Amino acid sequence: MSNVYKLKKEDRELIEFYLINCPVDYKKKKTKEYVVVSHKGPTFTSLNYQSAEITKLLKTFNKTINNNIVRCSNHQEVEAAEARIKHDKGYSDRNFEYVAIIENTDMFRTRTLFYMIRNALAHGSFENKDKVYYFKAEKDKKLKALMRLKYTTLIDLKNRFLNKNFEIEKIKKG
Repeated sequence: MSNVYKLKKEDRELIEFYLINCPVDYKKKKTKEYVVVSHKGPTFTSLNYQSAEITKLLKTFNKTINNNIVRCSNHQEVEAAEARIKHDKGYSDRNFEYVAIIENTDMFRTRTLFYMIRNALAHGSFENKDKVYYFKAEKDKKLKALMRLKYTTLIDLKNRFLNKNFEIEKIKKG
């Protein structure tokens, strides 16, 4: 019998936002059908995110993880990118974070990031080792993303999404 995973407090918070209240919505390019991933929480559209704001959200996130987002075109590249990152960047550093991801052409980069985190949580393809999360997202048994992100980074991304003026308010609070 396999061990039953017990959710930790931080797991619940991430599941609540990234899975149950997943903010991803998009329009399919071929059919023009509008898709909302979760009908529970606010979406990029309902918060009136414009393209430039969505791009800024990703750029800020990328700076937070020291520019360690690698865009890939197939599952072999995802695995190779992760191996290269682990080798080159000092994987033993607990603060080291990365994302190796295949962009969904209907969603573009930022929405794809949120969506892949959601999928990893939904399918139990994650590990929490001392508040460092390892995510593996697959579709049709093909690898779509591998990520190593700190809990604090994931919460920061959530807060930035929910409050577009998060940086300004953070500076004011000091």
